[in-house]
Amino acid sequence: SAQRIYLRKKDSLNVGRIFINISELNYKIRNYSQAEKSVVLAIKHFKKIHDTYDIWKSYTLLGLIYLNQKEYLKAEDFLLKALNLSKSKGLEVYMSYETTLSNLAYFYIEQKNYKKALNFIELGLQNSNLFQDYPELYSSLLNFRAKIFIHESLFDLALTDLNASLKIREQLNLNFKIVDSYINFAEYHKMQGNTNETLRYLILALDESVKCKTLEVKVTVLQKLLELNDESFLSYAQEYITLNDSLIDLERKNAEKFARIEFEADELEREKGELLQKNKTLLRWGSTSAVFLGLGFVIYYQRNRHRHLKNKQKQEELNLSVYRLMLSRQEELERVRQEEKNRIAEELHDNIMNKMASVRFNLTPLEYEPDPEAVRKTLPYVHSIQDIEKEIRKLSHDLHREVFESQQDYRGLLEQLCHEYQNQQVSLFVEINKEVRWNRFSADQKMHLYRLLQEGISNVMKHSGATQLKIHLHMLEKDLFEMELEDNGKGMGVFTQEGLGLKTMKKRVDAMGGNLHFSKVEPKGTLLQIHIPLEAD
Repeated sequence: SAQRIYLRKKDSLNVGRIFINISELNYKIRNYSQAEKSVVLAIKHFKKIHDTYDIWKSYTLLGLIYLNQKEYLKAEDFLLKALNLSKSKGLEVYMSYETTLSNLAYFYIEQKNYKKALNFIELGLQNSNLFQDYPELYSSLLNFRAKIFIHESLFDLALTDLNASLKIREQLNLNFKIVDSYINFAEYHKMQGNTNETLRYLILALDESVKCKTLEVKVTVLQKLLELNDESFLSYAQEYITLNDSLIDLERKNAEKFARIEFEADELEREKGELLQKNKTLLRWGSTSAVFLGLGFVIYYQRNRHRHLKNKQKQEELNLSVYRLMLSRQEELERVRQEEKNRIAEELHDNIMNKMASVRFNLTPLEYEPDPEAVRKTLPYVHSIQDIEKEIRKLSHDLHREVFESQQDYRGLLEQLCHEYQNQQVSLFVEINKEVRWNRFSADQKMHLYRLLQEGISNVMKHSGATQLKIHLHMLEKDLFEMELEDNGKGMGVFTQEGLGLKTMKKRVDAMGGNLHFSKVEPKGTLLQIHIPLEAD
């Protein structure tokens, strides 16, 4: 589940770490092929972001996977790559260099190349802080060196390292490591022909393995007991066979469980996709129905108007001809339907979405200052959601009515719009000159100007990163109106992207026969200027 979330967010770091976690789980249940697959995917994501630590960790895990698969050349290659990375700046805090040396020592001991293994061990023990900072790793290096001394019959040196390593592990209560130490003590006495001591340490290891509550450890100890070839160990042999079979069965079940989880997750994803597709289909049908209802309302509205304007013969004939044309020509009907869809899209984007954005911006202080005073200040914006709800209802029931036809105080309406966008992040400075005579503007022009101001403010709030916005509405000349929006944000790039908002703004300005212009403000910011010509007064 986490993996799918991070993939959707394109979060390479956490996607890679999820793959590492999955790989480690598969490694622990000896499902090496799946472990290899996951760690390779992790490396691809880490390389995208140049994450040295996690790449080192991935190379280390991949080397151990190949070692357990007996692919020794690959194992050596990746462990040496991990060694090179471990010397990178910043990785010393993770003891990555000493850890890699320990892994390489383990690898060469498994290959019976004791000389190389000893070189890596001695390099690791050169760190004078290792015992203090990472005693567990220090004990492992001593233990590996003791193994080499045992095979080279340097028993005094081996005994010193074994005792030192065991003491550390007992102090840290590392059950797994203690079992490993007892096995090495048994090997030490076996090489000297001391069967009684060998048996004693193996029995200690067997008792300690019970505390580990892990079948693999107990199976390893039983196998060592059987190597003594004593007839009295038949009961151990039977237990070894039983546990080994159980271990194999458990590994198989775990592998099947992992496969089943992946399958179920894929099934859930598929079902989710089908549900989304059904929702899209329902949405399309709903939109189509809304369009046809809108067209029905248009026809109804035209009929009523036709009845009330009998005294205007020319207008009556024009409406009748348009109506007949809509019924007779399917092409014209499709055009009207498409225009209506576009109008609804513009209305939703310019009005409803911008008001929602205004509410969201004004509620932002709650995230940073959730005190009673901040809550009190933002309560009016919570209540304004009801106004947005009314607008949506109004849009769905009365698509052809314009809000601005009923507005007596248009200047007050513009000031109210600016007030809705006041918030702590962006300061608004608004100047609407009294010289502007709003009765010179038609209802359509007022609607377009309102939406242009609304979209301009919303774009600054959402995209510019500005802290200040100046708004100036005035008459540039006797018959030329000017709207200016000046911010101190990121600059020209914010507005030059041809999104739906900018396209709609240009369309509205063109509809009024005006022009729209962006320019850069020094040292930073953007100036938006809209010029609208008016009919002679």
